[in-house]
This record gives sequence, structure tokens and C-alpha cells, in this order.
Amino acid sequence: MSEWQKVKIGDFLIKETQRFLDCDYLKNLEVYGVSNVEGITFTSHKKSVDLSKYIVIKPKYFAYNPYRINVGSIGLTPDDVTGLVSPAYVVFRTDESKLLPELLLSFLKSTDGLFEIKKNARGTVRQALRYEDLCKIEMAIPPIEEQRKILKKKKSFDLKLKDVLEKNSDQNNYITLLRQQILQDAISGKLTADWREKNSNIEPANVLLEKIKAKKEKLIAEKK
Repeated sequence: MSEWQKVKIGDFLIKETQRFLDCDYLKNLEVYGVSNVEGITFTSHKKSVDLSKYIVIKPKYFAYNPYRINVGSIGLTPDDVTGLVSPAYVVFRTDESKLLPELLLSFLKSTDGLFEIKKNARGTVRQALRYEDLCKIEMAIPPIEEQRKILKKKKSFDLKLKDVLEKNSDQNNYITLLRQQILQDAISGKLTADWREKNSNIEPANVLLEKIKAKKEKLIAEKK
């Protein structure tokens, strides 16, 4: 296999089906859902009072709803989270000696990844991607050392991008506040204070408006 040859990702995945009822050592776990924006996220919407059949998710586990992954609803469990997801979800992890989970997540949420998901999904009106369908998805997977270099560069880029976006957000907030202050100063007359002081012989706007109003009423009364 060449370094960048496309292969089916099933050879790099491990399905997880451990249920809450089988984990006596785990207590009081929270229930999580999956969002196409936030990924793995806490949810208060439990479809069942009995959580015994809910699937356990641990750090670096993937979870997705087979009917929602086609819009990017797949998440990677954070390093500080152990919880539960609905038994309707598919849960799996990668063999990290062969495929880094962060790179797989980036691929599955990319344009190419979504294309592969839709290509392998079943159904016409409402498509679903089962685990066995997921395993058929093709991805270019370089050697693990190359993956680590790619991930390191990606994390560095993401940090720089975050910094730029935060600075841009601060600038946008400043511009918004500046616009509000200019508008307030205009309404209160502060912007034209110096000009009005030098041109005291010119009528202020409120006087001019009253004259216009009076003239308009006179023209209406005269039916003009």
C-alpha cells in the first residue's frame, strides 16, 4: 500500500457496545447527545427513564446517530468525559496505533468525508449510515508518524486561527460600541457643538422643524 492510497477505514476501527448495565464500577454517568456544531454535548433530553441499555462513551470514542451523520452530526468524546449515549447511536473508536481519531473526525466532517458518508448510506427518503456502512468509507491514510506531524500542524494552525478570530471579534465589538457612541453624540448634539457655537446666528434644527411643520399645516389648510 502506498503512503496516500485510499483504503476502507473499517480496518482501522473498533466498535464499542458496552452498556451501562454491564458497568458496575461506573456510577451516575451523564447522558450526552451529538450536534453537528458542538459534537459530543450534554443533553437533558433522555428518551428513557431506564438507562441500563445506554452505551458507554469514554475519551476518544466516536458517537453518531445513523440518521444524522449525513449533516455532520458526529462527535469525538473529550479527554475529560465518560458518559452515556442513546442505544440508537453508533459508538466506535480508532486503533490509535494506525489512525489518529482527530484526523478521522476532520475527514468525516469535510466535504470529501460527507460525500463518502452519503455514498455509503442506505435508504432514499431518509438515509442511514450503519456501522458496517461506515466501515466501507474510503480515506487516504498515511503512516502514523506522518499523521502525528499533520495533527501537530493542524493544532498549531487552529490556535492561530482562534487567536485571529478572537481579535477580530474584539475589533467588531469596538466598532459596534463606537457606532453607538457616535449615534448618541449626534442625538445629544455633541458632534455639532463647536459648529453651533461659531454659527450662533443659524437656527437649530428643532426650530427649523417647527417652522416646516407650521408651513405644512398652513398649506393643508389652504388646500395647496
